[in-house]
Amino acid sequence: MKKIILKSLIGACAACAAYAASTYSAIDSGNWGTDIWNDGAGGSVVVPGNRPTDAAYFLVSGAGKTVTLNAGTVTLGVASSGAGNGSTIAAGATLNISDGADLYSRSTIFVFGTLNVYTNSSLSIIGAGSTAYLTVGSGIVNLNGGTIISNRNIYIRAAGGQININSGLMQMNNSFYGVRIAAAGGTGTFSITGGTLSVKGSTTYLTGQTEADLGTGVFNQTGGLFQMTNAAACVVFSNAAVTGRGIYNLSGGELMIVPTISYALNNSYAAGISLGANTSSIAGQDSQFNWTGGRLSVSVINMSLVNNGGDFNPTANDGSISTTMLYSYMREHSGTTSASSTAVSGLNYTQKATGRMTIDVKGTGAGEHDVVYWRTLEDKSNWDLLGTGTAYAEASANFEDGTSIYLNLMDGYVLQDGDIFDIFYSDSITLAGSLNVYVDDVLSGDFTVSIEQVLDAVKGDYDILRLTYNIPEPSAAAALLGLLAIAAGARRRK
Repeated sequence: MKKIILKSLIGACAACAAYAASTYSAIDSGNWGTDIWNDGAGGSVVVPGNRPTDAAYFLVSGAGKTVTLNAGTVTLGVASSGAGNGSTIAAGATLNISDGADLYSRSTIFVFGTLNVYTNSSLSIIGAGSTAYLTVGSGIVNLNGGTIISNRNIYIRAAGGQININSGLMQMNNSFYGVRIAAAGGTGTFSITGGTLSVKGSTTYLTGQTEADLGTGVFNQTGGLFQMTNAAACVVFSNAAVTGRGIYNLSGGELMIVPTISYALNNSYAAGISLGANTSSIAGQDSQFNWTGGRLSVSVINMSLVNNGGDFNPTANDGSISTTMLYSYMREHSGTTSASSTAVSGLNYTQKATGRMTIDVKGTGAGEHDVVYWRTLEDKSNWDLLGTGTAYAEASANFEDGTSIYLNLMDGYVLQDGDIFDIFYSDSITLAGSLNVYVDDVLSGDFTVSIEQVLDAVKGDYDILRLTYNIPEPSAAAALLGLLAIAAGARRRK
């Protein structure tokens, strides 16, 4: 019969499979000594510690062995911070948490085999220590309707490691850390097909969490919601100091980042910036953001974008009105003129015919509808004040023939004849053909689409994508019918 064994863990993550020679007593209460890991009577069970710090761990090992926790609550390490210790699901072994069971651990759980968390069940990494994580080696984590919560961050640290969110909630509560994919020279994969990944930390690394973490981090999102809500939220494709590469494939669901998305991070943060963006620069030319579907809701951007079938929305779909702007533009408007070698100029936005942009509308005035500022700076002379160390280049935008803008009318707003919506500002805008305008998902032929050029010899010229609403005049036939109706009424009154 399979047993859960408490052992003393030594070494860091790289040596997480190495244990001390001494073996501590097996958990042997109720049904705990069987292949079904169950406290027998439900309720709360506390696993006693095997060290003075009361740090308790479990080991699930053996090829083809499966342990299932299917009732009650288990808490590991009651008096321990969890730092430096951990439990292991070894290669070839499986731990299932199902049927309403809850597992709490104050130390890291290392996954080299398979961890499955099912509907109405949960795994919580609640340790306050610096190493209390959910760490995936070459194993697999599947979330199928339950909940996984980490008070620190979640790693994929070895080649072949996988995390799959099919349904349920995975949440990181720490204000600094988020998801980290390192893959140690190979490829680690994080996939979302449904459910929610909620990161309250400031940074998600697709690769290059430290300078020693080389490899490829792949993030596939075909559905569900990935949201980052920290004031300094940032998705980082590759660390500028390493040769790793990050690949994000967005084809469905929603990627909501408030406020910034970036190809690279230079191991520094722009503390005090009004939108809380990280200092960042384009690096790692192999990094890719492949956007063929799904919604991107983001406030600050520091990279070029190609919208090839997705929906670009300035902010979260939560009823708020806001703006999206380039990182350099944001720094200028936040009053930050300290050196930032990571602000990037010359960025391009391309919206293909299959792409769309959604603009929330509550009115025509300032702050009453979403706006995108795809400009390097409002005053390009400020480029020197930012101390970027790179040459200034204007930003640009291209809207291909047949692409679409969706206006989402909110709070009962009704369009009026002559309404003007200046929705997209850029140093240069190209409109290659027709642009379709939808109002509340219905195609409208009542808008004039124009590119308005603003000339400023001092600060620099720029373009505005403008939508003007025109109430259609009645056709000649309709006018004739109206006159005939009037005439008929006049004859009847005689």
